Amino acid sequence: MPKQKTHQGVKSRFKITKNKRVLARKSNRNHNLSKKSPSRKRTFAKLKVIGGKFGKKIAKEI
Repeated sequence: MPKQKTHQGVKSRFKITKNKRVLARKSNRNHNLSKKSPSRKRTFAKLKVIGGKFGKKIAKEI
């Protein structure tokens, strides 16, 4: 059976750490930023950890 190909959309949106944790960018950072506080915007800049079944599914596709 051939190897599974890497899903290019998943590859560009997610990152896997050396400990197999899946990281993704937070949403709400694109527009309507004037009504959001600076501290809130700073938290959007950080990466979030994706866990559970969805994290395992993403790790399998990369």
